[in-house]
Amino acid sequence: MFREIKIETHINKSPEEVWKVIADFPSYAKWNRFITKISQPDEKSLLLEFFSKQEARMEVIKLNANDELCWRGGIAGGWIFGGVHYLKVTKDKDGTLFTHGENFHGLLTWIFWPLFKKKLYPIYADMNLALKEYVEKK
Repeated sequence: MFREIKIETHINKSPEEVWKVIADFPSYAKWNRFITKISQPDEKSLLLEFFSKQEARMEVIKLNANDELCWRGGIAGGWIFGGVHYLKVTKDKDGTLFTHGENFHGLLTWIFWPLFKKKLYPIYADMNLALKEYVEKK
């Protein structure tokens, strides 16, 4: 069993246009206030820098063009604490439904869930809004 934060945002552009921004890792600092830097040193990992200037290496689980980017990270292989973060784009009637979220698991999740939810939900929602504003201005 896990805990999840999931936010959906409608974007008035095609999935391909939204995906171009998501997949343009060098440009994250232009629009993303949560993940300020992202690079892919190899096929199986991502290096992320967060607004706190903290870096983390994540394992790529899925990277399907025009569809989904998903990565995993955690402490002690996820046993103590872990998460699977996802960014998905799907076509809807007037553009794109952007779904952004994370599934949390591990022993510490149960203890810290109220804090995670309170702190992370607004950050993830802000990331969705920033993506929407950036893509729709292009």
